[in-house]
Amino acid sequence: MSDKKISDIDNRYYKILLIAGTHGSGKTTTLKKFAGKLQNSIINLNYEISKKMMDIPRNEWNNHIDSVINEILPDVNQPVIIDNIEILFSPEFQADPLQILKRLSRTRLVIASWPGSFSNGQLTHGSLNDEEYFVASGPDIADIEIYS
Repeated sequence: MSDKKISDIDNRYYKILLIAGTHGSGKTTTLKKFAGKLQNSIINLNYEISKKMMDIPRNEWNNHIDSVINEILPDVNQPVIIDNIEILFSPEFQADPLQILKRLSRTRLVIASWPGSFSNGQLTHGSLNDEEYFVASGPDIADIEIYS
């Protein structure tokens, strides 16, 4: 991806680029290329959130997710590269993972892996019978850049 494409994303309302793919599809490798280009590190969201939430009872996680993520991320003026976001799909958060990422992207460029697929205009995670199943389409994904 060219620097011009990144600056185009950085000028949008939602400054977000999702790299969608299943386990082993090369999402982390792609993020490493962005990290090198932007001279930035990759944040392992599963690890960082788990570390911060250790002392919080699971039934209270939904009350703390936004503040915990804000503690983890660097200054709002810096781009952020996020990998391993599966924890956001946890039913305990009672949250929409895509909306969390979109909120973060209003103040900074967010480049994140998406554990799932993007096809036929639908962004998905998990399978239909999975309790972490998630699907977004139409207006929910209209203003974001997605590569798969």
